[in-house]
Amino acid sequence: MIKDIDAKDWDAEVLKSQKPVAVEFWHEYCMWSSKMLPDLMAVTDELPDITFVRINVRSSQDNYNMAMKYGITGTPTIKVFLGGRVIGEIIGHKAKPELKALISSIVEKGEAAVASSSPMG
Repeated sequence: MIKDIDAKDWDAEVLKSQKPVAVEFWHEYCMWSSKMLPDLMAVTDELPDITFVRINVRSSQDNYNMAMKYGITGTPTIKVFLGGRVIGEIIGHKAKPELKALISSIVEKGEAAVASSSPMG
């Protein structure tokens, strides 16, 4: 399942999530976003330990500003977050096998880095 969110949901859904979060930045006029959606939806079923959300960068000024804050210059772009931090990104359309492999790899490397790091303080 992919949840549609807005900028007002950002902190709760992305930054404060206890699970890794894959955020697709998209808009309805992007042919590649539309083409990738079925593959992304299929990946969500195969990666249940990752939360998947989408934010439409054209639906409001706040959503657009959120995309600019994270350096989004084109759609579709997926940013993967862990512990409120970006741990990787995927730019452009990808088919299901590559999409799944990339997201899995980003999350595995991010979790390994967090596990091997010392706490701040």
